[in-house]
Amino acid sequence: MVGSLNHVTLSVTELERSFRFYSQVLEFRPLARWVRGAYLLAGGQTWLCLSLDERTRTEPSAEVFTPRIHDNAGQLSRDGRKDPPKRRRQLARQLQ
Repeated sequence: MVGSLNHVTLSVTELERSFRFYSQVLEFRPLARWVRGAYLLAGGQTWLCLSLDERTRTEPSAEVFTPRIHDNAGQLSRDGRKDPPKRRRQLARQLQ
């Protein structure tokens, strides 16, 4: 059983768009940024690394594991107010 994760690295084809999504929609906290990548803090302990790779796959393949993402309607935003899933979806559409 996995007790925790230290970090996760994602290869992305559009660094700026990905950075905006994770920092503005999912409210991950930016920690560091450079020309071809960024670190964000997710949930207080896990680091997310975005790594620019224009050649990364955009379609899933048989060997790719896709985790399920749960939308917690009761999760609080940074200012302590409830941040309903509808608002997060609206923010995500604005970034597209």
